[in-house]
Amino acid sequence: MGTRLERILVPVDFGDAAVAALRLAVTWADAAGARVDLLHVIDAPAYLSPQVSVAYGEGGNITTFDEVVREEAIGQLDELVKKLPTGLRTGIDVEVVRGDPLTAIVERAKADDLVIVGTHAKAGLGRWMLGTLADKLMRSVDGPVVTVHESDEARLPEKIVVAVDGSAGSRAALLEAAYFHQVFKSEITTVHVVAEPAGLGVEGLFVIGQDASERTSFEHFARAHAEQEILPFVREVLTDIPSTDTVEIGAPADVIPAAAESADLVMMGTRGRTGLERFALGSVATRITRTAPCPVLTIRRSAR
Repeated sequence: MGTRLERILVPVDFGDAAVAALRLAVTWADAAGARVDLLHVIDAPAYLSPQVSVAYGEGGNITTFDEVVREEAIGQLDELVKKLPTGLRTGIDVEVVRGDPLTAIVERAKADDLVIVGTHAKAGLGRWMLGTLADKLMRSVDGPVVTVHESDEARLPEKIVVAVDGSAGSRAALLEAAYFHQVFKSEITTVHVVAEPAGLGVEGLFVIGQDASERTSFEHFARAHAEQEILPFVREVLTDIPSTDTVEIGAPADVIPAAAESADLVMMGTRGRTGLERFALGSVATRITRTAPCPVLTIRRSAR
């Protein structure tokens, strides 16, 4: 990984979400002058050796199972590319490999700057890009992983929402946002979520000062404390890159998708603290990637 967006990896299983991922990838690549690596992993049952002889019909030509599956995959990849808009300057490299999808994608991603993957697909032979695999990629790929829904539009990331909490994970997300600002001139909005006290609503809740007569609403107290801690952190990472910085109270899985209603991309680190604890390692991140109104970029560590 470098300071330019040069290669984007798109693992595909031919499901509708994979098509959406490819369209987003070529849109970004076309604007950034990058290439797209289109990868399909043949996930065949262990009992079907690549060299097993097969034939279609009684008089069909005898060939190997591996050749049949590869030819079928390459044909589907070609059809997938034909569905893309005409006039694109983006170069697309097609690769078909056999093996465990997660292992193959993680290894291949080491040569790319970004992975864009669909979050749903059909079941069956070769249809492996289920939500669970996309979740595993978020936990396994060192660089940024963008998850895309079938319904997501292929738009440039002009407006980015970044979830921040002062952790190393959110630092990586901010560095990625700064990188996108450089490449795409993206506008950045940061969102820090203050969790509500467990089992309590914040309406009517006050924090009492040393003098019992000094009462500050919990919401005002929490926002002021968060701003003192988080805003300097954001400025330290983004330096002179402008951003709109907000502090919200609630559950991250609800607040962040709501904050992204008019955004083109959500960014968040995979290791957080407080409300973002194990952010992209459990149900919170899973909910955000499923419910966000736009693609979601997660990152474990930054190479920027």
